[in-house]
Amino acid sequence: MFTQAVALLLHLISSAVSISTTRSVRLLDPTVSSTSLLLHRVVATYHQILFQLCRRSSKPFWPSLIAFNMALNLEKQLQFYGAYHYNPVNVAIHITCVPAILLTAFLFGTNTPAVPIPDWLSIPNLPPNLGTIAAVVYSTLYVLMEPVAGGLLAPILIGGTAYANHLTSNYGMTANYIAIGVHVLSWVAQFIGHGIFEGRAPALLDNLVQALFLAPFFVWLEILFMFGYRPELKSRLDVAIQKDIKKFRDDAAAKKANGSTNGHAK
Repeated sequence: MFTQAVALLLHLISSAVSISTTRSVRLLDPTVSSTSLLLHRVVATYHQILFQLCRRSSKPFWPSLIAFNMALNLEKQLQFYGAYHYNPVNVAIHITCVPAILLTAFLFGTNTPAVPIPDWLSIPNLPPNLGTIAAVVYSTLYVLMEPVAGGLLAPILIGGTAYANHLTSNYGMTANYIAIGVHVLSWVAQFIGHGIFEGRAPALLDNLVQALFLAPFFVWLEILFMFGYRPELKSRLDVAIQKDIKKFRDDAAAKKANGSTNGHAK
């Protein structure tokens, strides 16, 4: 159900931006550069890929139950993510790199043309381009999942996107080049964290959609937990995550032992 909701939101975002781009091109809007159009196509293609991944879910989609389902499954989803992010060094890497990845992704989206809206609806540094729309979608999903934590995170995401719009408006491709470097380095650092410190492949290899959409929120909750937020939830998660990690390690050891036995038998 969660993945179906994400799929629908992705489809709406891509459709809105596609309509905006088409109108801009038809009107020969001089503000629409070839670079912006190229970036739009790349981002739209990326979202369409995620849309197809989400659409493959066999679970039914009932819009009226989205918020209830998200809140109900929050602990389970946190447990899944936490089982892949338990080593302190890897956790620190993700606390640093996940926000960088998300905000630079929003910055890439700010290069797309804005959806036409009345002047009285416009907000400084928050034109309705793909970056702004994505930030609003993420914020909405997080508030639905956990109103307090999501409500605290939403202004940070919206404010970060406003600053991203400011950067692309004033510095153009220079801002994009720096963002690309930060984005790539952050992904590399995370893979190093998993390979060297966690000893387990990233969660995105097992659950791509949840890893991409929920990771920023779970990093935020990890920060809140450090300040004493919802200690009872943190305690339950620690117990459940340790059980999951033990099961993973036991299964890995059993497979390794079976492989060694089969090798000697040959």
